[in-house]
Amino acid sequence: MIDLTKTKRVGLLAPCLARAAAPEVIRGAARALTRAGLEVDLPKNFTCCGQPALTAGRPDAARRLARHTLRVLDGPGVYVIPSASCAATIRLNYPALFRDLPALAERARRLGERVFELTEFLTLTGRLDLGARLDLTAVYHQSCHLHNHLGVGDGPQEALARVKGLKILPLDRAEQCCGFGGQFSLDFPAVSGSILGDKLDCIQASGAEAVIVGDVGCKLNIAGGLSRRGLKVRTLHLAEVLGGGGR
Repeated sequence: MIDLTKTKRVGLLAPCLARAAAPEVIRGAARALTRAGLEVDLPKNFTCCGQPALTAGRPDAARRLARHTLRVLDGPGVYVIPSASCAATIRLNYPALFRDLPALAERARRLGERVFELTEFLTLTGRLDLGARLDLTAVYHQSCHLHNHLGVGDGPQEALARVKGLKILPLDRAEQCCGFGGQFSLDFPAVSGSILGDKLDCIQASGAEAVIVGDVGCKLNIAGGLSRRGLKVRTLHLAEVLGGGGR
């Protein structure tokens, strides 16, 4: 087991979806890790973890991306990524992708032990109070991958409770999916839209000024739905809030 409390330097992995559509999440994660007293590197040549290929039912394409990731992140470093779905893909799916190749499966398993979602890492290292401030009332939407796949408990809520000026309101069915699910939202738009509609109803009923999420896909999906309804409710990623850039 890695003793994360002694970690002084981390590699920040930039999710491809964030690079394409939400770079503020990457900037927020970098600021949050810096606020936590860490030196931050951006590993060169990290591209995509392969999660979109997996959700599209293309394991061969996912395997190629996984091989590339294993080459790029071949070393003893600790990596943090502001995306639970990406962290879960690397930790849980990579070993299964190489189940017929024991050497690669073992490399994948070892890498999975060194890759952490942002709030998971902050919780495990006891760095939840980053001195951030945000004068806002908000609700917190629980990411499916963060809570169901990675098993992260109340760390995100505890970190948000330490943000000065931020008031978290109750959100009905906070654990319910936002309906994104990567390729799912494209293959089954009616079902996805119905699930999102329920989530938007709960957000609207809360009276909050903003909704805080833990995954980039959730941020984009919920923001799009709120915009289409004409609701002036902001959608913020946890990294933005903890990094002090949610103003």
